[in-house]
Amino acid sequence: MDKKELKVKLKTYQKDSIKKSIFETSEATYNKDKCITGGLKTLSMHNSVTRELISSALDEHNTNNIFKRLKVKFKELYSYDANELQLIDNRSMDVMGAFIDDKYVFFDSFLEETLHLFFIITIIWAKYFDDKDKYGKFFNYLTAAMYAVIKDRGMYNIYENQYIKDEISQWTSTVNLAVSCQYFCMYFCLAHEIAHGYIKSRLMNLSSKGEEYKADSIAYEVVLSLMEDEEASNVSVQDRELFEYCYLAPMMLFDMWDLIFYTERVLFQRTIVNDSHPSIKKRKENLFSIPYDDDRFKFDTEEGNAVYNAFTDVIDKYKTELLYRNEHGQIDELIRYITEGN
Repeated sequence: MDKKELKVKLKTYQKDSIKKSIFETSEATYNKDKCITGGLKTLSMHNSVTRELISSALDEHNTNNIFKRLKVKFKELYSYDANELQLIDNRSMDVMGAFIDDKYVFFDSFLEETLHLFFIITIIWAKYFDDKDKYGKFFNYLTAAMYAVIKDRGMYNIYENQYIKDEISQWTSTVNLAVSCQYFCMYFCLAHEIAHGYIKSRLMNLSSKGEEYKADSIAYEVVLSLMEDEEASNVSVQDRELFEYCYLAPMMLFDMWDLIFYTERVLFQRTIVNDSHPSIKKRKENLFSIPYDDDRFKFDTEEGNAVYNAFTDVIDKYKTELLYRNEHGQIDELIRYITEGN
């Protein structure tokens, strides 16, 4: 089928207006009680989950604490004092990402929510990869999630699906893995923005793409170092956030972006172009050698490799199925199916 691709330039962040909106709009302020209520609704099948338990978890595991840990590690590894940087998070900026502007690092909760949704679906699908009866179910879940992110700039409520709720209710290692991958990516995203601050402080003369490569490399090194700290510590598993088996999660982050762009091309015939950033493929290639540098890192990669291979199997399966339906004129039918909630 002959297709005409519409190249769309990514909108540049309107940073000044975003900051003005964030600082002046009271509704944009982080609402802990709202988060607790949402958590209770999501985990309502667990009698052991209480408001107090969720409140404690939010106090311990959040972007602010991640940001603080990263600052300490940057000081340790690069002698970079990032204390002047201020995190602006848990606001709705209508950008699924993070960026740095002057002394502010912005992290939109839309990105955190998308990561959670993406990993819940793909990791559970990977668990049932060879189950033909569940193939269509998970393909529809992932397509609906991608559609919501792209078209509606919102979230597909995966927890309305009884099958996923049943899986979550078991507190399986599969679900824990999905959340662990999510947190690893959050660390990486925030470390990447702090790395931009570090690069600027050292007056490095880099092109825009060169700076992205450098920020990626620094961020990955910092997060891997924190991961090794946790592996060597006496911190309980329940209190940890970074695990060896998630060491390739930043690659999964790039795969998520790639899948969003791929789905947008197939469903809406739009190609996203960002001239200031390297391609996703090249950014992944830039990172792949870092974990295997024996002079810096010494950890077991076997389990992490298995996790990533299972994950990429799912991604490849999704792309193949979406392309097949596109080539056979089934996209309109697919969109009707997922938007009508069937």
